[in-house]
Formats: sequence, structure tokens, C-alpha cells
Amino acid sequence: MNNKSACPLTHKRYAWKLPFLVLLVSTGCSDPTSVSKDNFGKAAQTFLDTQYPQCFFTLDLPGKVDDTDVEQDAIMHALANVGAIKETGLYRKQMRVSPAQPAVHDVTTYYFQLGSAGQPYYTREAKQSSSGKWQGGFCFGRARVEQVHSFTVPVESMGVTRSTVRFSYSVTDIPDWAKASALVALNNSLMLIVASEKHPFEEEAVFVRTDSGWAHQGLVK
Repeated sequence: MNNKSACPLTHKRYAWKLPFLVLLVSTGCSDPTSVSKDNFGKAAQTFLDTQYPQCFFTLDLPGKVDDTDVEQDAIMHALANVGAIKETGLYRKQMRVSPAQPAVHDVTTYYFQLGSAGQPYYTREAKQSSSGKWQGGFCFGRARVEQVHSFTVPVESMGVTRSTVRFSYSVTDIPDWAKASALVALNNSLMLIVASEKHPFEEEAVFVRTDSGWAHQGLVK
């Protein structure tokens, strides 16, 4: 069986051409436009670096929440329990259920500010609303390509060469407080990235060959 090397001049009978071999290995054999798992892995990593860090639990601080807002109240207190924010006070009042009903009920308003554990991860521009207003939130995580599993034979169409690549990745650099079970249970996206350490994400995407190498289709204009 004759196994040909991907790079020429690597056979021992060409050893006398070592200077030329070194030049070849450092140029032609590391061509970023060639088809290889290594090149697709680098291209996938470049794309993932544009997707992370991701932001969670959008809220403006200092802030407040009424206990009638059950979902947000649960999030704020879970964040306070892990030190990401801290409660600074509360105010109790009575409110009518509606103007047409005389019955009243107690409402407690809790006040919060940023905590020491959350400070390194908090930004005031975590999410932008449709009106253009920014909301604060906690942003963290770095995606890391674990493995390129497969890729299709590149196909050229209308001057563009494409290949469909299947790869897996995990997310690191998650603060310990964000891994607390009570907090993870409140956000499905957070649950998935925390789990990716043991159960990496698997993704299939189209990559495009450019003059400088392969690139995720999402980065090609």
C-alpha cells in the first residue's frame, strides 16, 4: 500500500533538500485555504469568538422588583443568594387589585445593587431593545472548539466554494456563582452552556473558502 504524504518532499530520499522542505512546510503545507479539519477548526473558533461572551439576566442596577412580578423576583433573589447582586432594602405597601374592586393586597418592593461577585461580569450594554435602549446584564463565557467531526467535499457554485462542517464545542470561563443550581434552573441558555463542559454542543454549519482561508458563512458578507 502506497501512502502518499499530503506534503511533497517529505520522503527520506529528499533529506538533502531540508532547507527547501522547511520552507515548504511553513508555507504550502499550512495553506489556510486547503481542506483539513485543522483549518475548519480554526475557522469555527474564529466564528465562536464573535458569539461569546453571552449575556444573561438582563436588568438595570441599581434596580427594584415587586414580589408581584414572580419571575423577575425569583431571578433577583437567586442572583442575590450567590452574591452577584445584593439587596439594599424593601418597602411594603397596599394596592388594590383593580380600580373596580375594593379589595387590597400587600406588595413588597425589593431594592438591589451590584454585588462584588457579579461586578467583573456586569455591563450596562448587555441587550438592546427594539427602541434602541440598552439594558444591563451579566456577560461571560468563552467557546472552545472541541472537535471537527466531519466535512463535506467542497462544492463550487457561482464562484463560491462551500463545505458543510460538523463540529462540537464547549463553553468555559463561567463564574462559579453562575453555576449555582437554583440560578441555572431559571435560564435554559445558561443551563446548556454550563452542561457543555461534559456534554459539548454539536453544530453543523456552512463554511466558505475566501482568499485568506475558510470562514463560517455567518462572517462572510
